[in-house]
Amino acid sequence: MDEERLITYLKLKGMRVIPWLSPLITKVDVVFVEDLQKKSALGYTDGKRVYIDKDLDKHEQVFVFLHEVMHIFLRHVWIMRNLMALKNSLIYNAVADVYINNFLKHAVQSMPRPSARYVTIPKDTLFSLSVFGDIGKQADTMLLVEHLSIDEVYNFLLRHLAKDVSFIKHYLYEGDVEWKGEGDQNEADDDIKDA
Repeated sequence: MDEERLITYLKLKGMRVIPWLSPLITKVDVVFVEDLQKKSALGYTDGKRVYIDKDLDKHEQVFVFLHEVMHIFLRHVWIMRNLMALKNSLIYNAVADVYINNFLKHAVQSMPRPSARYVTIPKDTLFSLSVFGDIGKQADTMLLVEHLSIDEVYNFLLRHLAKDVSFIKHYLYEGDVEWKGEGDQNEADDDIKDA
């Protein structure tokens, strides 16, 4: 299937899964990218375009497309741009991903059987915050059972994880930031404690 037809396919199937997102789905540009999985991502968005791993099958691409469109709809791109200065955007993104993935999983499971076959949830999709240990399990309950907002769960995680700065440093900075010296590391510790 050529790229234009695949984009049309993604958009049509996306509108079937979440019809109320149709106005946004029709406006979003789609770009296919090679080797995203090597960077531990299946897709991403800049708020205007959705970038999707070319190597996924088209049914997985529908899920990834909808996931990224939900990030745009929920304004996560703009929130995360502000959080990047604090280097806390990965925690926020993890909470947002769990929320969106569970929402989409429910949407797909609620579809009539013939329509549901057009969407496949990629393996290793994040459905839980258990990566954060016991605090993450508590955050899952807050997000998925008690229906607290993404912001509330994010703030809860920051408050509790700030007690273990080494955990946050490993989770947030591993491979993303090179420490330039002891001073920078201490500044980052202060940023985490102040968050």
